[in-house]
Amino acid sequence: MSGKMENLCDILFELSNEDRLDIMLMLVEEPSNLTTLSKKLDLTTQETSRHVFRLTEVNLTRKDPEGLIHVNPVGKLLLTQMRDMELVSRHLEYFNLHRTDHLPLEFTSRLGELTNATYIDDVMVVLHNMENVIEEAEEYIWSMTDQYPSNAYSLLAEALERGVVFKAIEREGYSAPPQILEAIPEDVRETIIRRRSKGFVVDRLIPDVDIHIFMTEKEVASVAFPLHNGRFDYLGFTSKDPQVHNWCHDVYEHYWETAKPRTEFFIT
Repeated sequence: MSGKMENLCDILFELSNEDRLDIMLMLVEEPSNLTTLSKKLDLTTQETSRHVFRLTEVNLTRKDPEGLIHVNPVGKLLLTQMRDMELVSRHLEYFNLHRTDHLPLEFTSRLGELTNATYIDDVMVVLHNMENVIEEAEEYIWSMTDQYPSNAYSLLAEALERGVVFKAIEREGYSAPPQILEAIPEDVRETIIRRRSKGFVVDRLIPDVDIHIFMTEKEVASVAFPLHNGRFDYLGFTSKDPQVHNWCHDVYEHYWETAKPRTEFFIT
């Protein structure tokens, strides 16, 4: 085994112990001494001292002259990267069934920012969340999807009348199913057309939808990854957490910048 891999294995071995990982997580929040750590972890001082010694041996922690134990910069970096591993390990089945490799590396390397999101395993809940955020939006609604809840258009018309801006990224060639279009009330259709003419509805197109995102300024109603065949089952994550919102915001902006304006509309 190469020296580089040996060093990595040593670090992973030390962090594979739950008590040592807990110590790292506690120390990254605030430096502490052995006595305080022992009480919080319900360990003896001797056990805590042994764990800290092992972490220090692989250069993850250090003790200052006053006896406070700190996480070294490399330890903080590793904990940040392990957030991705924690998210994936918590949802192994989901990430085995859904693709992430098609997303830009700058976003897959930040997947750990979704750690505080709540997993939704019911598509009806996903659709319900989408309807709720449309009703509660005050500034904007951003959508990147190839499917909308059946009454989304009526709710969207109400949001547009409140002054909410709706931005949609859709797949080239996409049009809502005829039965959905036929069910849109005439006044709803007229509202969407009128508000689009005033710049409150902006549509852009991309060759294919790589990720489903439906969000407002307040929360992410749904972020979902495609199955390996490229289709969506719309199962994914929801959250009001700022980091989750920031990740989805950045992903959406990336695709928005690469998308082209829609010139033909299916609501006319």
